[in-house]
Amino acid sequence: MATWITICNLSRYDVEGAFETLGIIDWKQSTNIEAGDIVYIYVSNPIGGIKFKCRANKVNLPNCQIDDSAWVMDGSPFDNYGRYMELELLHKFDTVVPYLADLQSRGIEAIMGPLTVNDKALDFLIECEKKDSGVQKLKREDLVDDLVVIKINRSYSPDMSDVELYETTRGIWKRKIESVSKARFCLSVANSRVVEVYEIEQWYSAGTIPMKTRTFSSAECKGRIEFIGHIAEEEARSRYIDKSIADLYKMGEADPVKVFLKENLNNNVSDINVPLKPNAIIELADRKIVVCPNCQNNFTAAKRCPECGQLILYI
Repeated sequence: MATWITICNLSRYDVEGAFETLGIIDWKQSTNIEAGDIVYIYVSNPIGGIKFKCRANKVNLPNCQIDDSAWVMDGSPFDNYGRYMELELLHKFDTVVPYLADLQSRGIEAIMGPLTVNDKALDFLIECEKKDSGVQKLKREDLVDDLVVIKINRSYSPDMSDVELYETTRGIWKRKIESVSKARFCLSVANSRVVEVYEIEQWYSAGTIPMKTRTFSSAECKGRIEFIGHIAEEEARSRYIDKSIADLYKMGEADPVKVFLKENLNNNVSDINVPLKPNAIIELADRKIVVCPNCQNNFTAAKRCPECGQLILYI
């Protein structure tokens, strides 16, 4: 049995959505993968890491046997490739993700297409899976406080000081204060794991409260916000610390700031994290203007309304 890595572009194919619904998918085959081989799927930007471990159940199929057209994002004709293999999902990496830099340090060069995995990289992948499987995943019903989740993936380092972690989390973010003002606690999240919980005292326009470890120009602060606060009491902190928020996000959802309110826990209709179609889309020569279905704000097309944070559904 051999082990392989292949690649997926999220802008072309929603591999997570397909696996969540189908469990088994057909994948174009360009190498001599055999039935029983393990195939890891590397996902390109914005993730840049391995997200799925699969088993090839069937290989050298002349036609697609599973209809996954609903998850083809760009209309590509994946149903007429010529040779396919059936992949069954075995594990999804959420909190402990094998990123490209980790793989390169273990002998895996740039991932441009299917390639075999060396022993050193395979040992690393197996260890990542063990660690990832041991992390508790938060569900929506576990969020019993008014929360804002802030992802600091690119800025996070395990050896950050407490002050560095706090100041990296508290600002600066491109949101309106009104969209986060109800949140009492902030979950600071790195690679899907909650690394700290802060109780929020106040939100301000970015640049209002000087930082000790970071500096920003007035231009960088324009239209952005920050908060001040302190590490939460242990009762609240213990509910979330070191747990995974992976199941609270869709793969590729890049917005670093997301609000979860108690009032929406059993009422998804008013939850800004439930995507809604815009009230209108106005086509201009150089951009699209969207009318928010929640607050009626007009804004240049984006995943979320910058005024209220409503997730927008584009189809």
